[in-house]
Formats: sequence, C-alpha cells, structure tokens
Amino acid sequence: MTWFTATSVTVNNGQTVVSVNAGDDIQLAQESGGLIIGNNPPVEIKRSYLDGSNNKKIELRSPWPYQSQSAQPAVAFPTDGDLAAATAVLKQLIDGFALATQAQAEQGTNNTAAMTALRVKQAVDFYRAFATNAEAQAGTNAVKVVSPAALKAAIDSQRAYANKAEAEAGTDNSKVLTALRVKEAIAAQRPFATQNEMNAGTATDKVANPATTTVIVRDAYRASVEANSGGKNTVVYDAQGNPNVMVVVPRFNYEDLNLPLLELGTGTPTAFLTNGVPRSEILIAKYLASTPSGTSGCSVLPGFQPRTSVNFDAAKSLCTNKGAGWHLMSRHEWAAIALWSLANNTIPRGNTFHGRAHDNPKETARRFDNGLPGDSGGTGRTDTGKGPATWAHNHTDFGIHDLVGNVWEWLDQLKLQDGRIICTPDNQPDMAEASWPATTAWLDASTTSGGSNVLSNSVTNRVGAIGDNQNAGNSASNTWQLTGRAAGYTPVELLRRLLIEPAVNSGLPTGNLWARNFGERLPIAGGGWDNGSRAGLSALNLNRSRSNSFSDVGFRPALFV
Repeated sequence: MTWFTATSVTVNNGQTVVSVNAGDDIQLAQESGGLIIGNNPPVEIKRSYLDGSNNKKIELRSPWPYQSQSAQPAVAFPTDGDLAAATAVLKQLIDGFALATQAQAEQGTNNTAAMTALRVKQAVDFYRAFATNAEAQAGTNAVKVVSPAALKAAIDSQRAYANKAEAEAGTDNSKVLTALRVKEAIAAQRPFATQNEMNAGTATDKVANPATTTVIVRDAYRASVEANSGGKNTVVYDAQGNPNVMVVVPRFNYEDLNLPLLELGTGTPTAFLTNGVPRSEILIAKYLASTPSGTSGCSVLPGFQPRTSVNFDAAKSLCTNKGAGWHLMSRHEWAAIALWSLANNTIPRGNTFHGRAHDNPKETARRFDNGLPGDSGGTGRTDTGKGPATWAHNHTDFGIHDLVGNVWEWLDQLKLQDGRIICTPDNQPDMAEASWPATTAWLDASTTSGGSNVLSNSVTNRVGAIGDNQNAGNSASNTWQLTGRAAGYTPVELLRRLLIEPAVNSGLPTGNLWARNFGERLPIAGGGWDNGSRAGLSALNLNRSRSNSFSDVGFRPALFV
C-alpha cells in the first residue's frame, strides 16, 4: 500500500487539524493510518480532506499532544492499528524471552524462557497422563489429568441431568441442571418483566431481561420527573455527576408543520440528521445551564441563576465535558424547536422587560436583584424556569423554558466570517469548525454605516475592516422578517430552515437580526431581559466575537442518545 509523504506540514499543540503546505495527493493519507511529523511519535489519522479554499488538511483522531510543528516533513502510512505500540510490545517480547527447550519445559525450573504450545503439551504429558473414564469416575487418582470426555462421564455417573419437570419443581437435589433447564425453571417461576415494568420498577416478582434493560441508574428525582411529565422530561447525570433535566424532542417532518409560507421543503429537519443519518429524538436542556454552589461544570436545574459571562469556546467546552453525546445547542436544534412552536401556536413569551414579558406584563418571575418586575434599574435577570408555562416552547410546565428573553444563548454550528454565512449542513457537533462549509450567501448592509441587513451573493457595503474581530463598530440591524434581498440573490433553502433567510411571504416568528459583516462572528439567540419586542425565537445577534463574555449571555446543553 502507498505511503503519503509531505515536505512541509504545520500543526499546533492541542489542535486536531494538520495543514499540508507541500506534499503528495492528500487521499494517500488514509483513515486510521499513522502520521509521523518531524521526530515525534506517530499519531492516528481520522480523515483527510480539502477545505473550502482547496487546501490540503489532515484531521487527527485526537488533539496533537506534542509541541507545535511548523514547516516540518511528515509521512503517513496505512495501518490496521497502533503500529508504534504493537512494535514496542513485539520488541519487548523478542528481547525478553527465549523459547524453552523440551527439557526445560519438563523440568519446570526456568522462569525466563517462553513456552510454546508444543512445550506445554510435552510438560503436561511428562507430569500428568490422562485419566481413564473409570479413574475419573472413581475420583481416586490425584496425579492424572481429566479430559472433558472423562469429566462428563464422571459427572454423568454421579449426577444425572434433571428433566424439565424436575427443574420447574426444584425438589430433586441429586441431579444436574443444564443451561436450558435453568432457563425453563426461571421462566416457570418468574416471567420476564416488560420494558414499561422495568422503567416503573414495580414488577418485583419478575426477572429483568437483559435485552430490554435500558434503564441502568434510577433515583427518586429522575423517577419523579419522568412520572410527573409523562415521560416528556427526564434526568441525565453527566460525567461530573451533575443532574440535567432534559426535554425529549421527538422527530417530525417539515411538511408536518403545515407552514407553506416559510418555504421549508419536505423531509426530516436538519436537527434530527447527523451526516445524513436520522435520529428518532434529541434531548434539549429544559433550562439554561447553571452552576449551583459547590458543584463543578454545569447543571440543568430549575430555580438557579443562569451561568453567564462565558465566551463561546468556554460554553462549548462546558457542554462537551459533560460526556459522550453532549454538545452546545446548535442552530439546527434552535430552529427546529422554533418552527415546531410556530406550527403549534405556542410561540413562547419570556423575560423581555426587566423581569416580566413586554407583551404581557402580568407574566413575571423573581429578579436576580429582587427588584420590581418592569423596573429598568438593576439586573433584571430571572432564575431558570421560574416564569409561567407560556415562557416554555409548548406552553406547558414540561417544555423548554426561557428560549425568549432573560439572557442571550450561544449557539453552535453557525458563524459569519467577514459577512459570509458558514454553517454545518446538518446537526454535526463533532465536525471541526475549520471544516464547516461556506454557503453562497452573504449578509450585506444597506449603507456603509450599517443600516439594515441585506442577503446577497457578495458584500458591497462592509461596515468594518476585513478580519477585524473587535466587539465594537458599526452594524446593521432590522426586524428579521424584513431582511432584504439584493438583486440577483440566490435563495438558500438551508438558511430558511435555520431561520436566517426569511421567505418572501413569511411573517413570523418575531425578533431582530443584528450583524457586523467584518471579522468572525459567532451567534447568540433569543434576546435578553431588556430587549422587548426585539427579542424572540428569530432574534439573532451576529455582532459578537467568540471571545465575548457578558452577564447577558448564557448557554444551553443538548444531548444525543
């Protein structure tokens, strides 16, 4: 098989993407192959690819653990496993062990020579001859080896096998039970519990069937949450042991929503697809993430202040550190939930005016500063899940709370780079950010000082300098549904599904769109406690850089199961 060589590659410590500056055809760097850079030990290749600018890239299975390398030679070789580890073990075996002779095997005194299968047989034959059936049955010869046949004969002579009736009766203490008889006896006395009985934990007279035992850990809190919600909510404990109340969101189809004006197309929403493969459900945090006193990481619990003042990367790490399947909520998931709420006439309100809903002042929650709801002074942030049911995505106590208002939420798998919209094609939290595809759409501005946002095939009015990531400067803003389209703009269905591009005839959902079409911008969504009518399910702020961290920005975990 052909090896891949490169005269110059670059990789940084802690990163998973290697840039190939000069080298062979990138396809020669094969998945699961080994990669040696400079004088460093080999690492495993996850995949190789060309990025959007046709640059050669190699993605590693794990972050590069050694010092950063720049313009170093590299070689990739195909392998079915960890070649370096296998070679080291093989060398240890070769250097450390010589093969025993027959005499050494029979004597059994040399503790450094390795025994082959032949030597083991010779040693056994030397010390222990096989017992005959008669000797095995008599059980008196203590120096001979019992073969399986002789052992069976001995057992058969002492203990006959029980039949089905004897196994079920369980009264004959002189006969042997086979595996089949044990199963028959259990089935006769204790039928297997159903999955519902397993989940409920009430069938104390039935046997747990491993094939249907999916509940591994049960506790009173989880049982209470699941029982009270009728299974719509559950509690999942993460790698740090923190409890997370999650809402189970089942899969649906775009056409099921009956929203033809939004021009969404048909099929499975992108939130339920990972690299094209559908999921039956996803779990979304019922509340904004918080960190109760005395805990580490983050939890999803009611009645706590949301965790804020974290930048994009910190929020993402807090989610992924929870364990396998955990991730920062994506734009795909946000949009799917927003569309479901719109279709079911349950668009949530929220804390959009200093502790109360701007569009229904009777709806309030306790403020962080214990101030009066509606008072513009102080900090109007409220505790997680303490608003009325209409602040949830389905207008029930078992929905996803505080999507609108309270604090903005970081979202993953979408960004703006110098005005160009970049996003994953479907819900792929494990896709390296450098591999996110660029769309054909850009956010232009109506004037050089900002004005309103205009979807376009390029940028004409840039409101800042290319590559400038500062959290300051001009920006464009407008009600989302009034976002303009430049002449000749080519519509993108994916962006309509992600509530970035409003359909020409759409009127809902509500919220404002802010954007700086210079530098790198990561999205926050939903609005804060003082955004009023500008907050909403379609409220999307693309003004912030990834390093931004303010007291009005939090985040929400999600989980694949």
